[in-house]
Amino acid sequence: MSNKNVNKIYLGAVGSGLPLLTKIKDYLEDEYELMDFSDNDKNYVEIGAEVGKAVSQDQDSFGIIICGNGFGISYGANIYDVRVSNCINLEQVISTREGNNANVLALGAKFVDEATALNMVETFISTKFAENIDQDTKEFLQDSFDQITKLRSI
Repeated sequence: MSNKNVNKIYLGAVGSGLPLLTKIKDYLEDEYELMDFSDNDKNYVEIGAEVGKAVSQDQDSFGIIICGNGFGISYGANIYDVRVSNCINLEQVISTREGNNANVLALGAKFVDEATALNMVETFISTKFAENIDQDTKEFLQDSFDQITKLRSI
């Protein structure tokens, strides 16, 4: 599973996502440096924002965020220059890593079981951006990412 290009994984969960995050941490702790922003005194937007900020400042990192449906916690992370994808199956994980270079995986604890989530995390970490994409599409995608960065500064 190891991705030598990733040094750290930033984590955050609230409420119903906390038990799943514990399983994911157990799964990852031997291979990656983990930093967990989970905090029962904060809401999902705050925790998502903390993970998003950390990932945006650390290019060699990923984030994994979990709440009940995966959307609420994504809102906070998306404030920063990251590419969050809320996925409920393996095909979405592969697509978003290969085609969108997602660097934060959002999961909805109400919609994915532990085994599926661990498989999704492993696939998210190990799948490389544009691995099976032609050069023209890679350039198009990079231009799109650059446009998002410009729009965030408006």
